[in-house]
Amino acid sequence: MGDGAAAERHADAARRSDDPVASGHAALTLGELAIASNRHQDAATTFTKLLDHEDPNIRVRAELASILLGRETGRMSALDASDRLETLRFRWRGDALEIEIVSALVDTLFDLGRFRDALQLAQSTTMQFPDLPGSRELRMTMMDQFEELFLDGRADEMDPIMALALFYEFKDLTPIGPDGDRMIRKLANRLVAFDLLDPATELLAHQVENRNIVGAGKAQIAADLAAIYLLDDRPEDALRTIASTRQPGLNEEARLERRLLEAAAHMELNRFGHAIELLDGLTDQRALDLLAEVHWRSRTWGAAGRALHETLPDPGKAMSAQQAKTAVRAAVAYRMDGDYGGLDRLRTEYLSTMSQTGQAESFDLLTGSNEVPSVKLTDTIRSLADTSSADAFVRSLKDRFGDASGMP
Repeated sequence: MGDGAAAERHADAARRSDDPVASGHAALTLGELAIASNRHQDAATTFTKLLDHEDPNIRVRAELASILLGRETGRMSALDASDRLETLRFRWRGDALEIEIVSALVDTLFDLGRFRDALQLAQSTTMQFPDLPGSRELRMTMMDQFEELFLDGRADEMDPIMALALFYEFKDLTPIGPDGDRMIRKLANRLVAFDLLDPATELLAHQVENRNIVGAGKAQIAADLAAIYLLDDRPEDALRTIASTRQPGLNEEARLERRLLEAAAHMELNRFGHAIELLDGLTDQRALDLLAEVHWRSRTWGAAGRALHETLPDPGKAMSAQQAKTAVRAAVAYRMDGDYGGLDRLRTEYLSTMSQTGQAESFDLLTGSNEVPSVKLTDTIRSLADTSSADAFVRSLKDRFGDASGMP
């Protein structure tokens, strides 16, 4: 009721009782009241005196209270607390007091980073004593710790394979709904960041195929899965995943993302017409880059030159190294197509900017009026093979998973 003064008067009166058990419990209450009023030294003194009480229940409660106070005030390390709590839980078994001791030990083990030990202890105790007071609260603690690990990023301290194993061991704690979906996506993100693509696809595929997820949540997880399949050179699986998870009512970004992934998968399978059809009319930079790559791969040089040209920044703006290579690719495509008007426009717009890049000599040669030897063109095309915008698109997929610490 918030009346500490009255509580202290009654507890003090009970402490003077001739009944040693009643007196001991009253003293414990006085120690708790001292903590509530920030008289930590008084509380510590009270609990210490009770460690030799004749009643074993009071001795154990005083020891537990002393440990918790030491942790709260920073006078006891988590390691020391865990050692004392481990000993204490074997001194008292079978009732709500054991649940209190175990709860304190679970929190301490978790603080020490012994996540599996904490969850296993909580799980075994709640299964053994499901109806005891405090058991429900211990189950809630276990769920909160699981969320802290896989939703709030605490599992980032662990080796990713060990984190995955821990997740599977306690997967029944995964919350239902958006939090659970986000938890699994975060774990998959971390696996991809470490190039652990197989376990990442297994994790997300199970979500898509077995969890009761509908709407935007399922579509987003499917997009993640399709992206990982593309990273793993499995475009057929990417297409199958996108096709089997079509959802109405998605927002514009989700629809665009799935469309880009589908186009990229078709491109990887050399189905250039399908890819172009999906990308045609899109103005997003990612779509423009991907469309340019489709035309480059299909050797439709005129369309490739125009598409690559369109992806470049406005004339006069500084270029990144990747953009400079794209400008050279556009020049190659125009020259292969014999489009000298396109070459002239490209040179007029970007010669000055390109002169500040590492591609200045190649760009000047390719866009100049002189004929370029076919050997030079062939060598240039070959040198650009490993710097394509498709590689850039794949890198962007990897970047999407690169931040294992969180996501929207």
